[in-house]
Amino acid sequence: MNTPWGRSDYSRQYTRGFGFVGTPSHGGVYLTVPFAEAHLSPAALQRGERRGGYHFYEEDIGWAIPMWELREFWDEINRVDIEAGMKGQLNEQHLWGTLSRWFPDYLKEIGVEPEPEALARWEQDRDDGRMRRERHPDLVISASGSWATGREGTVIVTTADHRCHLVTEASYDARDAGALNLLSRLDVIERDVSCR
Repeated sequence: MNTPWGRSDYSRQYTRGFGFVGTPSHGGVYLTVPFAEAHLSPAALQRGERRGGYHFYEEDIGWAIPMWELREFWDEINRVDIEAGMKGQLNEQHLWGTLSRWFPDYLKEIGVEPEPEALARWEQDRDDGRMRRERHPDLVISASGSWATGREGTVIVTTADHRCHLVTEASYDARDAGALNLLSRLDVIERDVSCR
């Protein structure tokens, strides 16, 4: 089978038209077009990669979409995949968390409210990516400690616009790990210093 990850070297069938396929480098869930159209929502179909007569969902996170909708096959999948990576992951709580973290738009489209903490992480990643693309002057993208500044208790931070700023080490260390790393949340000693 020709997959999005190359030619398959093994597969496991859960039921006619639905299974798992692997290549030397990656893998994922496959569904034949007729099976997918008979069992998946339009929202799920839209997020699969259609290639030839199949819909594919990669094994790291994409697989959670069809698995969420194919609950009636969980027992058979667990029987076939007794030693596979999905063991223990085919439950509502795990799939809800995975989908909330990576595909909250899908959940909302099918009328399911995403898990709040996972949704917040997705939103943070989205905002971070947007700010990086925009080269936003408030987004901190790297930092070097006092060993680089030559001044005890300071940190040089680089923002997405490739400017460097000297901030207090205490404010840098006190950052909220669950929030965007923003210059505006740090105690700035000096702006536009040499990046060294």
